[in-house]
Amino acid sequence: MSTLGELFDLPSSDALSTGVKRLVSKHLPAGWREWRTISPLGQSDAKLDHGRLRFVLPTVELVKLFLPGATHVSDRQFKEMKAALCKLPFCLPLITSPSTYAKSLRPSDEDYALFVKSVAPLLKLSLSLADLNRCLALAQEVVRVEDTTEEVVAQTTVPLAEQPPPDPLVQRLSILEERLQSFSSLETKLEALSHGRLTCPPLALPCQALPLGAQTLIMSTLQRRIISLIPRPPRRGPPRSMMRKLAVH
Repeated sequence: MSTLGELFDLPSSDALSTGVKRLVSKHLPAGWREWRTISPLGQSDAKLDHGRLRFVLPTVELVKLFLPGATHVSDRQFKEMKAALCKLPFCLPLITSPSTYAKSLRPSDEDYALFVKSVAPLLKLSLSLADLNRCLALAQEVVRVEDTTEEVVAQTTVPLAEQPPPDPLVQRLSILEERLQSFSSLETKLEALSHGRLTCPPLALPCQALPLGAQTLIMSTLQRRIISLIPRPPRRGPPRSMMRKLAVH
């Protein structure tokens, strides 16, 4: 009788054994090293139907170790993988099915019950050949869709260096529009100032960045606008037309 930890620690150098040990350390629950096991009685490995064996390890990850890059596994390959696992001393105690064989690997019913309870959450990862091939096909389809998506994105995305430069005319029109808005705002403030509704410090005219001729034209226009907004004082005395009539008489 030995423990799974003792079998696990036996030296091995082949790549398959090293990879399976990584899966054992990654997936088995706490306390797995203390699981007790014995050599099976009355049934040699040669008489096992390897196709029916289930190991408490993710079947998809086992296939990646045994058949890297495989997108489909044949019945022969499936059995060969199980036979290779049976040659690893620490893998035999990880068999869950057939249950009679798995039970023969435990020294007592209590040990077997503890093993079954501990690995119950992992049984969904141990797949039949049909389920395994469905998973591999689905994974292949996901990869194909991802590749297609990346290709479409690459074709529809224009690199920054290839994007056309901004139209100079559009830029100038945008600047002119901003300046006209500034003039409109200035005119509104001047009108409010002329009616005594606004008191503000002297304004920095936005036309200072324009050529001198344009500045002169704008300033004269603003002056005329300001003068027109200033209310004229009321006339005193009779209208001029009446004064002319009086002068005639």
